[in-house]
Order: sequence, then C-alpha cells, then structure tokens
Amino acid sequence: MRPLIGIPAYTGMNQLADLDMPTAFLPDVYARAVRRAGGRVALLPPGGDDVEATYTISTALDGLLLPGGPDISAAVYGEASHPRAEEPDIPRDEWEMMLTIHALVNHVPILGICRGMQLLNVRLGGTLHQHLNHARLHNNQGRVGFGVHQVNVAAGSILAKIIGNGPVGVPTRHHQGIAKLGRGLDVSARHDDGTIEAVEMPGQHFVMGVQWHPERDTDTRLFDAFVEAADRG
Repeated sequence: MRPLIGIPAYTGMNQLADLDMPTAFLPDVYARAVRRAGGRVALLPPGGDDVEATYTISTALDGLLLPGGPDISAAVYGEASHPRAEEPDIPRDEWEMMLTIHALVNHVPILGICRGMQLLNVRLGGTLHQHLNHARLHNNQGRVGFGVHQVNVAAGSILAKIIGNGPVGVPTRHHQGIAKLGRGLDVSARHDDGTIEAVEMPGQHFVMGVQWHPERDTDTRLFDAFVEAADRG
C-alpha cells in the first residue's frame, strides 16, 4: 500500500454557499505533490488536544508534512511579537507542535516547508528572526506571489544527496527565518546573506526542513525522497 502522509490543515473563514464558516483546508498543491511522488494524503485538522489520540494518529502515519502558513506565535519561543509579525493561529501552532514531537518519538519521516521548517526548529528549542530586513526579504516585491532565489547546499549533507551540491534556484516566499538553531539540527543550505534555508537531523528517519516551497517547483526530487523514506517505514 502506498505510504500515508499526514498534512496539518490551515484554518480560516471561507464562504460555503452563502455562509461564512470556519474551515479547515489545504492548498491542493501540497496534496498533488505528495500524490505525484507516490503517497496518499490524510488531512489533519487542528484543534486536537488529546495527547493519546495525537500519539495514535502519528503512529498511523508513514510521514508528516508540515506545510507553509502564518507566522508562529513568538510566545512559543519566549519573545514578544514583532510589529511586522502576522496574527498567529494558536490552535494550529499547538496541534502541529504535538504532531511533530510524536512523529519524532515514533521515527516518522518529517518534511517541513517554510513555516513547517520554522515550526520544527522552534519545537526543538530554536528561535526565529521575526522579520527579515528588506535586503533579506526572500520573495517578490510586496510579498505578492513567489520569488526565486539561489540557495547554497552544504556538501556532504543529506539534502545534497537529494538535489545536488552548489547553488540551486528555488521558489520562495517568506519574511521570517531561523535565528537560534534547534537541538539536533544541522544547517544544510544557506542564502548568500547567511539566512538558513534548510535544516536536517542526521541519523534520523528523514527529518528535514526547507525555507522554500518545493511543492511549487518542477523539481520533484525532494518530495520523491520524502515519500520514499515514508515508504521504507
């Protein structure tokens, strides 16, 4: 059976028929990327506060994909919110933190994308730059759509074995980034200005985070490697 990849849902108000209703949803590009790589998708709506149930969910998954989304609450890593920080989604923060720790304990492969990489880092005791200055704002002018920039992949890293050494062009959109690195994580890619663009956990069952958005790239190798790791169990 194809590996089952759990993806936490976004939350927000959406119009259904003529009603505005609270909704758990996911940009379809994530699901399509997982399916293209050979996986199945399970949508995981936020709000679960039952630790035992969360543990059961994580053991049923073959992989956990932490997607992009709004800024993580700065209170999680002990800081006051920056004036340019977005309004956090506290239930989603708490839900993804629980899923992440249980996935780590159960050796479930993890791929964090943008916010997902930041959440993985914070869950492991790291902190974030809450607003990168203009020279390091890695997306299109005015944060409209996605930009493209080069990242430098560290030679000898797990990431390098997947997408190769040297500069790689990636689709990007973010205004925050890793400050203090979380426990057990190694940096596997940086921007020319020093911003951390990818992290990984050596010796683990595929634990990786990237600051860019591989679900929007024509290069499928990162998703292929993730789903393959989930398939190995």
